[in-house]
Amino acid sequence: MSDFKLEVDSPFPPPKPESLLEKPEEIPYPETSRKYRHYGNILKNMVKYLASLPAGEEKDALKAAVANQMKKTYLLWNKDHVEDEVILKEMKALAEGQLDLEDVSLADKKELVSKSEQNQNGFKGKKKFKKRGKKRYKKK
Repeated sequence: MSDFKLEVDSPFPPPKPESLLEKPEEIPYPETSRKYRHYGNILKNMVKYLASLPAGEEKDALKAAVANQMKKTYLLWNKDHVEDEVILKEMKALAEGQLDLEDVSLADKKELVSKSEQNQNGFKGKKKFKKRGKKRYKKK
């Protein structure tokens, strides 16, 4: 507006006219694979973390929990049909072959769907709220 002729006291040096002609730096975008995008990045990171754990009871329990969660998220994309072999194969691929999934058994589709329909209070379906009117106090 002032063609860089305005004099202002500032703790920083004024910009040079050439700086307006320069192109800004390109923003580096994260390169993510679209192959297993239906699982989400958090679940992918969980599988990688699971592959780094030492063998034991905790790892076995986490393998089953993560596999069941993968099946549940897969069901969001494909509600009709899901095979356990596909889930285990994709879990092994995400872990880059570092997981032994021979002993992992996945929950049935009906169990996973019914668990997700229940809310935190154990009720199925939508929450029903009671109408709350004004509390009436008896006069003494």
